[in-house]
Amino acid sequence: WYPRLARKNLQLSEDILAAFSALDIDQVLAQLQDLPHREYSIASIPSQGALELLVRQNGDCDANFGMGSGWLNQYAQIGDCIELYVRSNPRFHVPDNAVPMILIGNGTGMAGLRSLLCQRIEQNAYSNWLLFGERSEACDFYFAGEIRTALSLGQLQQLNTVFSRDTKDSLAPRYVQ
Repeated sequence: WYPRLARKNLQLSEDILAAFSALDIDQVLAQLQDLPHREYSIASIPSQGALELLVRQNGDCDANFGMGSGWLNQYAQIGDCIELYVRSNPRFHVPDNAVPMILIGNGTGMAGLRSLLCQRIEQNAYSNWLLFGERSEACDFYFAGEIRTALSLGQLQQLNTVFSRDTKDSLAPRYVQ
C-alpha cells in the first residue's frame, strides 16, 4: 500500500499519521486494491541462471512515478519476494539458426532484444544485426558493454545505433521506430 500513498503525494502530517495509527492494519489492507498487472519483457535466458528485467523509472512533472516501475524502483528491496508469472509469447522467438536475424528496437524494448540475441549466441548463430535507438548514449545504451563485446567477437555482425539527444543538429533528431 505504500506506493498508493506516495503516488498521491500525501504529506505525512501528524494528523495523517495519527489517523493511520488508530486504524487496524488488517482493515486498511482489506480496503486497498491490488496493483494492476504490468508486463515487462525478460532480458535474460534460462541458462544465465537469473530472471533479469530492464525497468526505467520515469516521473511526470509532479514526480509521480509509474505504478509498476515506480514500485519496483522505489520500494522493492533486494531479497524481497515479488509475485510474478511468466507469459510466453510464441510470436516473439528466435528464427532457425540458418536464418539471419534483424533486431530493431528502442528504449527498454532492448530487454526482449537482448534475450533473443543471447539465445542466438548460445546456439552459435551469429548472423545478427541490431538497430537500437534511445535518448543518450551515455545514459541509455542498455547492455552497451555486452553488445560491443558480441560485436567484437563476431557474434553480432552489425550494430547501428542512434541517440536522439546526442545529435549535433537539434532541429533534426534521429530515432529508431
